[in-house]
Parts: sequence; structure tokens; C-alpha cells
Amino acid sequence: MKRTYLSLLLWACCLIVSAQARTSDPLYDLLRNEMTYYYQHLSQDSVPVQFMSFGVLDEKIISIDSDMGRASIHETNGRKFCPQISFGTLNDGKGLNRFDYKEDEWMDSQMQMTDLPYENDTKAIKSVIWNALSRMYRGQMAIWKKTKKKSTQTPLAARESAEVHYEEPLADMSFDKEYWKHLLNETTAAQAHKMPEARCLAHIEGLNQRRYVIDSEGTAVVSNRQSFVLAIRVSVKDFRGMECALDKEYFAYKTSELPNQETLAHDMEVLAQRTLALSKAPLAEAYSGPVILSGNASAVFFHEVFGHRLERKDSEFASMKGNQVLPSDFNITCNPLQQYFGETPLTGYYQYDDEGSMGQKVECVNDGKMANMLTCLSQQAATNGHGRSAFGSEAAPRQSNLIVETSHPYTETELRKMLINELKRLKKDYGYYIKTVSNGWTTLRGSAITASSFNVIPVETYRIYADGRADELVRGVSLIGTPLSAFSNIKAAGGDVEVFNGRCGSGSGWIPVSSRSPMVYVSQIETQVIDHGEGEADKSSRLDFQTWAENGLQDADSVIFKAMKDEMDKGMTSEINGQHPMFLDYYVRRQATAKIVSSLGSCLKYEPEGVKNSGLVQVIAGNRMQTSYNGKTLGRPFLLPDDISYYHLRSELSQRTATQFRNATDWLAKNQNEVRADSLPKWLELPDRTVIEPSALDRWQEDAEQLKSLADKLSEVLGTYSEFTSSRVEIEQKYIDCYRVTSEGLKMRTPSKQIKFLLFADLPMANGTKLNVIAGYSPIYDVANLPPTDSLIAFVKRMAELNIAQSKAARCDDQEYMGPVLYENYAANVFLHENTYDKTLSTYIHSHFHPNKREYDNSYQKIGKKVVSNQISLTQLSNDSVFDGHRLLRYRHYDADGVRPQTVELIRDGILLRQLSGRIPSPGAKTSTGNEVLREVQLPTWPTNFESGVMRIDCKKTMSRSKLLKKLCAIARQQGLPYAYILKGRAVLMRVDTKTGKEELMQQRCNDQPSMLELMGDVMASKDMTANPETSVIHPQAILLPMADLSFEDLRTSALCERFLKLKH
Repeated sequence: MKRTYLSLLLWACCLIVSAQARTSDPLYDLLRNEMTYYYQHLSQDSVPVQFMSFGVLDEKIISIDSDMGRASIHETNGRKFCPQISFGTLNDGKGLNRFDYKEDEWMDSQMQMTDLPYENDTKAIKSVIWNALSRMYRGQMAIWKKTKKKSTQTPLAARESAEVHYEEPLADMSFDKEYWKHLLNETTAAQAHKMPEARCLAHIEGLNQRRYVIDSEGTAVVSNRQSFVLAIRVSVKDFRGMECALDKEYFAYKTSELPNQETLAHDMEVLAQRTLALSKAPLAEAYSGPVILSGNASAVFFHEVFGHRLERKDSEFASMKGNQVLPSDFNITCNPLQQYFGETPLTGYYQYDDEGSMGQKVECVNDGKMANMLTCLSQQAATNGHGRSAFGSEAAPRQSNLIVETSHPYTETELRKMLINELKRLKKDYGYYIKTVSNGWTTLRGSAITASSFNVIPVETYRIYADGRADELVRGVSLIGTPLSAFSNIKAAGGDVEVFNGRCGSGSGWIPVSSRSPMVYVSQIETQVIDHGEGEADKSSRLDFQTWAENGLQDADSVIFKAMKDEMDKGMTSEINGQHPMFLDYYVRRQATAKIVSSLGSCLKYEPEGVKNSGLVQVIAGNRMQTSYNGKTLGRPFLLPDDISYYHLRSELSQRTATQFRNATDWLAKNQNEVRADSLPKWLELPDRTVIEPSALDRWQEDAEQLKSLADKLSEVLGTYSEFTSSRVEIEQKYIDCYRVTSEGLKMRTPSKQIKFLLFADLPMANGTKLNVIAGYSPIYDVANLPPTDSLIAFVKRMAELNIAQSKAARCDDQEYMGPVLYENYAANVFLHENTYDKTLSTYIHSHFHPNKREYDNSYQKIGKKVVSNQISLTQLSNDSVFDGHRLLRYRHYDADGVRPQTVELIRDGILLRQLSGRIPSPGAKTSTGNEVLREVQLPTWPTNFESGVMRIDCKKTMSRSKLLKKLCAIARQQGLPYAYILKGRAVLMRVDTKTGKEELMQQRCNDQPSMLELMGDVMASKDMTANPETSVIHPQAILLPMADLSFEDLRTSALCERFLKLKH
């Protein structure tokens, strides 16, 4: 316990020393106070906590992407919290195998990154800290207890002294979005006009970070980082249709260090010419011999080959301290304290690492001899300030600014002469000069059978001929080898020193790193050939940007419809083997979303995503009796810039139409025998129609702000229940405008809206676990359809009180039950529920066509037969959009084909009369009933699919709720049952005493749905009706089944950390 008392004393001293430096940052003070509170308690336990740390990341990111003159903007802003707890170290040094532990124990033992409130709400922040810390404590303690035989509570590695460093918050990021959007658009569009065959892209990202590291050793470090990355890219297709691309990147700590428009335009022009030359260059051949690496290429080479091995204490270089690994004029350091090389910013700069240790310059190679490795505290070693990680990951030794230098620099001419002399000695025609590289990776030795190797991918490679011919550009080269072998062949360095700024994604996550190096001559290295042309190339030509970029159209609707119509006209004239497309379908989706999370009245997350554009193309070949419609010719979704343009949309439509038409005709030719014609068309011909409905996007931002305020109010109400150890409210908003144009003349814009509410809470149970409370309000169409705030507050209270009561309720004596059951509220939708694999009436109201099997399911054979109780009738309604003041989400004025949904009597007195259909007919519905809907376009898919509309279920035998309850008890008594059951709402279980009719809430739940056989009985229903807005089924508020089979399940719980219940404050 000696270390514990010393740690407390050190922490107290640090509080005193830093008191004068304390500022008006309430989060800083709160984190320090919470650390003191928890560590004072936990370090005195019988199994004391050895070490604790709190990390907070306050981050704002703004990024702009420009594609041929059109931009997309993305912004994120939030705060994250992540604690660490340690009880000690493992003696055997073999680490832990996650499969030796329970899944929840292992997951809780890992880093617990979670959202922190935007505002400095003390109560909400303390709740977040308590929850994350309690989970990690429970997980770490469980792991410790199971490994204590091979573990010890030896002191962890510590700094020589605690670090206390505080930086005042940065001002808002000086980043003019409109200026940079205009500059990038001007640059990419101007170059596209000059070189129509090229695709020109630009990207800029502004990053503003404030990071807190507070630990039990007394360290309290608050540091800021503001940086900017600007990148340009040009791609050109080669003669095979394969993309060849080059990039150029600029890194800066101030926007004034970024290039101006003139410089950027010039660099884009140079990059375009180099890319064009690369697209015409021949493929390289496999090679082994001398190579010169440019400063840029050697910087990446040293990062991959040497830098990653500095991070591993088991690497081949770790045991070579004092041994010669490079020529004696080579020196390598890792120096995070260097912010600039001349006027070039270095992205690997920092003053304090991610463990709160001060960065140090580390001499890794002195005069060619191996010197020092990179270390950090988590490695259980004296740190040299290189503990780094992406936030939320455990820190590990990682590179910062890797600096390669030579005390004997050669000129480029001298290096070339060395290479040519070696070529002549080896009698080789040529060697390689690697000018630029794209990326690299390394394989570290993990066992005796896992070799250590590297791979670096050059982009521009030149052949240097021994006979003096001009250098020749080639492509497709990959450098491969093993580190020690490659190092042994490094002979000299000099020429231009270059900097590579980038991001590295090793084990502890993506971090910014730099590497600086001169040109390097390697006498022997191996390369292999990478031919990216092995796959199927896109041989369509680049579309005419000069003609299509400017068309005088401004509003999104005009741009979208004109681009789709013009390309539709062109696409229908396409011809392959004498065939034209039978059907073309263009679909564009404009979607705005917002995700909101609030706890205790304070916002944890607010992510309003601006309008994002995507699209999908479907091409059907053949004829209406024999089509290419199948699961192997699906359309692949594509993304479009936020500023949607005629050029971008038409380019995507054109290229994808050509590709999919080829796929459709190829499939049809190969499967002609399987595509048998019968009397039923496989594709209905529908009349042309124009449907333009009001936009869903007009008020999405205002609605998002209103929902944010509402989430705070509801979470504040939920937080008033002291029984919950944590709680939050989540709201998801999704507003969509769907555009569709088909070759049959359909022109459509139709809206889709949905708002979802979810409540989450943790509720301690008497058995030492905690109940994971999840409750949801029925989805709402939009803010205009929101119930009064008082109604939503009443719902929150009702759900909270119900779950608290349920946690204390009695348990059912049996796990199963067979007898009469009363289903109420949403549970009464027993006929058309869609959350199970069991059959329901949904099975019978539509015959699904299996495109790969080329056949329908057999449900149409039930027409004219009994499929449900003779008390039940089912109708699809065409005019009912609202029930009891709630918008029914499946109500549509028109379906995806522009067809008005029909009122269709489907079942009368239990007999199936007919079926529903959309675009594809079936034997049970040979014409469309208006049931085709547009779908999500995130994965390869068809643009539309079948969906039922607003449905109404009626029962002939109805009575009051009180009479239904008496019937329930009477039937149960006849069956000799002392109890019967009621399912209320979402799996709430009530037990009814059949003698007295008394209802009792039970702790278990039941999610069982009745089988079709059980629905054949003498069904009774309430007179009152209800509806679920999401499924849009209007049905009796209560349904009584005389016989049903139920199984009960325990409430969903997870382990509870009882130690932390005593620490909640």
C-alpha cells in the first residue's frame, strides 16, 4: 500500500502547486475533483486500484470536398470522455485472451469512450463519468480476479514527476467555409475545363481539438491542437479504362500557411499533366537491383521499414542496441517537439503525448548504430514521451516526427552515378528512381513462423538506363522485402530533403505523423508488379464536362429532372447485340438527418447532417414476358456532391446505365433457358404520369433544432427518477425527397419523413443486476405531427414508472403457459405483425416473386380458402392518412410507380379474396394495387419493393373491455387454470386471477406471437380501435384468443457494479 499513499500525497501536492494556474475552465476543475474523489476511495479497497486516468477530447471538424466544381460540406462537433483503470500487471507477460472471459466482462474491461455533454453541466458530466468508470471497474475487476494467480499488484511504471500543464481554450477556428468552398470549386472546375478527360477533386479539413489528461499520479495536462489539411487529386483513365491518380497534400497549423488560389491552380495543372503522363506509361516488370528513393519516397520507406519497429520492444531492432544497422553517416531521431522544418509544418508535433507525458527527442540511430526505442507508460517502461493513440484507444509507443539525416550528403548527380555504376557491374539495363509513393504497410514478427516484412507502393517510378537514355516513367511497382535486408543495402543519402506528412493507423488507432528524409541510394531491393487492370474496367469515356458543366439551371429539382430526362433519352437508344433496354429506372434520393442524444437535460450529441444526395440506376433487358430481373444485376448506389449538378448526376447515370445494360444483357444471354415465358407478364407496363408532391426538406433544420430542445426536456424528466443510475433520450430525424424518372414516362418527387424517440435507462435490481430499460414512442411523421409536450412528458413518466414497478414485480411460477390470452394495445396487432419469422396474414396478402428462382411463392393458392378466424376481415384503405390524430406512416398519395393505392377488400369472414401487388404482377393480383415503394439505397438493391399500405382489421364479435376480461377468466376456469394472462403494449405481461379478475404486473416479459392455427379459433375483440403509426395497421384495441401458447423470458439485464453504487454522488 506504500505506493498508494505516496500517490495520494503526490496528487494532493500537485493540486496545491497548480492552484495558482487554475483558470475559469469548469471542466478542468471538475475532472480533477472527480479524480481525487474516486481515487481516494478506490485506492483504499482490499484490492486497491493502482492507477486511474481521465481523458476528454473536445473536437470540432469542418471538411469540404469539391468534385469538378461542386462541393459537399461535413461538420462534426462534440466532446468525448474515456477513463482508464488498472489493478496491476500480469507476471507471465503473455497478456490476456478475451475468450477466457465472459463477453460482458471483457467488453466492460476495455476502454469506455462515451459522449460528454456539450455544456458544462456538472450533474450530467458526473453521471457520464460514473457510468463509464463503473463499467470499466467492473470489467477490470472481473478480469483481475480470474487472472490473480498469475498477476501481481506490483507498482506500475510512473513518471519521474507529475506533469501539470494548462493551455487556455482556443478561439473559434478561423476557417471561412464559403471562401474555401469557392476556392476549391474554382480550382477543380477550371482544371476540368482545361482537361475534360480528367476528374479533378479537392479536399480541405479544419481540425480544432482540446484534449484533457488527468491521472491519479497527479498529472493534469490540457493541450490544444488546431490544424488544416488541403489535398488535391487528379485521375485519368488509361487505354483500358483503369483509373490512374495522383495526389498532392498540404499541411498547416494556420490557414495563412495554405496555398492561395493561384498557387493551387498551378499545382493542380502540374498534377494533371503528371497524371496524364502516368496514364500513358507502360507497366513495370518485376525487378531486383539498385534503386534511388526520392526524399518523399524514402520518408515513407523509413516510416514503414524502421519506424514501426521502433514501436515494438520485440522487434528485430530492439536487441541490436549498439550494433551497426546503417552506414556510419546516418542518424535517425524521433522528435515530437519540432513543429517546423524550415517553413514546412510537421504534423507529428506535440508537446505532451496522449498519456500526459512531455514529448522528448529520442535518438534512435547514432552514427549508424542502433540506439533507443520508443517507449510509453502503458508499456510498463520509463516513458520518453511517445505514448500515442486515437482517442478512445489505449496508448502505445508510436512515431512522432521521424527525422533521417546524413553527415555526408551526396548530390543527386553523385547518387545517380552510384546507381549507374552498380547497373554496369551487374550488367543490368536499368535501375529505378522512385519519385512518389501512395502508401505502405508493414508486417511485424508475431511468432517464430511469422516473418517481418514491408510493402511500399510507389506511384511515379522512372527507369534510369545504364546506357544514358532518357529516364522512362513506368507504373505498377511495389517495393517488398525484409527490414534488415533492406537496411543492409542502404549505401548513401543526399540530394533534396523532403517531408511526408500523413496519418498512420497502427494498433492504437489513426494518429498524425511526419517523416523527413533526404534521397537514399539502395544497392539492392526487390520489386513486384501490381496490375490493377485484372478486374473488369470501366471502358466508358469521360463525359463532356465543358458541355455539361454550365446549363443555366439553379434549383435542385430542375437539375435532377433535366439530367435524368436527357440521359434517359440517350440511354434508351443504347444497343448491345441488336437489343435496346426494355426498361430504364433512375432514382435520386436527397436526405437530411439529425441524431440527438440528451441526458439529465443536457445535450450529449447533436449531429444534424445536411442534405446528402445519392442515386441508383436499374436497367432491365429482355421483354415483359422474359426479363433480366434477378438478384445478380442489382444497381449499386452512388453518392453525389451536396451541391448537386447536372454534370455529376448525368455522368453517374450515363456510366452506370452502360455498365448495368451490359450486365443485364450478359445475364440474359447466359440464362435464356431459365427465363421461361408463361402467360403472366414479369413486368407490368404502366402509363406515364407526373407526380410532384411537397418537399420534405423545407424545414428540416428548424425541426432538428426543435427536437434538440425537446430531447433536453424529456431527458430532464427521465433523470428525475432516482431509481435509475443512468438515463438518456435519443431522437432520430430523417427527412427525404425521392426523385424517380422511368422510361415509361414517370416523373416523380415524393416525400418521406420519420421521427423516432427512444428512452434508455439502467435500473438496479434486487438480485444484483441492472435492468436495461429501452422504451420507444411510436414513430412520428414530422414535427408538425408531434403530440403536445405534456403528452410526451406523460409518456416518459409512464414508461419510467412502469419499468420501476416491473423490476419489483412478482415472477411467474411457470416458464410456459397454454390457455386463453388477451392482447391489448400494440400487442393486439396479432394478425399483421412483421417482426417474426412466423406466418401472419402478411404471408397471404401478396405473392412474392423470387427473381433468382424465377417463380412465385404459393400463397396465391390460398385465394378462396380460409386463412384466419371467420370472425376476421381485412381491408387495405386508400384514403385513411390519420388515426386518432396520428399520421399513419404508410399512407401514400401515390406509390413509387405513380399509382394511387387502392382500397382492396382482402379477407372477408376469414376467406382470402384477392392479393396486393406492385410493379411485378402475380397470379393473385394481375394489376398493380399501388403497393410499390421506394427503398433505401445503401447497398446494391432494386430501387423499389412491395409494401402493404394502410390496413384495417375488423372483428365481427366485439364487446367492451370489461366483458373481454370476464370472457378471459371464464375460458381459463373452464380449462382448469387459476391464472390467465394479458399482453399489454410492448411485451408487458399481466397475470389475471381467474376467480377475482384481479390483474397483477409480472416481472417477466413475453414476446411470443400467436401462430396461424391459434388465429383460426373463435376470436373476440374490443369495440374500440387503435393503430400503430409505423406499421399503419388499424385494429381492435384488444383481441382475445381462446387458446395460445406463451413462453416467458426474464427482463434483459446486465451485471451491476455494486461497489460504484456506494460512490454515486
